[in-house]
Amino acid sequence: MKLKRGLILLLLFSSMSLTSLAAAKTSESVTLIEPVKVGATQLQPGRYKVIWDGSGPEVQVTFINGKKTIATAPAKLVNQESPYDGAVETKTSDDNSKLLHGISWKKRALIFDQSDSASGT
Repeated sequence: MKLKRGLILLLLFSSMSLTSLAAAKTSESVTLIEPVKVGATQLQPGRYKVIWDGSGPEVQVTFINGKKTIATAPAKLVNQESPYDGAVETKTSDDNSKLLHGISWKKRALIFDQSDSASGT
């Protein structure tokens, strides 16, 4: 009986651990209609899978196009309601390139801090 109870507890613990690991990575998709920079990487127009680790507020974000990782950058994850799903906000840098400032989905947003290289809107 003790062995059976121990096995059941072990299975429950393992299942809860796997569930929390699966929940640690979250993904959404976004379509860019113009080139934008995230960190030092220029993202070309196209559809990207956006994956981040953790529940915030500070997360590491990966941009994937097809099966290829294109860029990674730190961001702030904000849980907020939005009427938009995949809305992209950019800022213009001193050299007139577009910097990715944020992406909003229905229930959350990612904010990228690139203020040191941006001049404003």
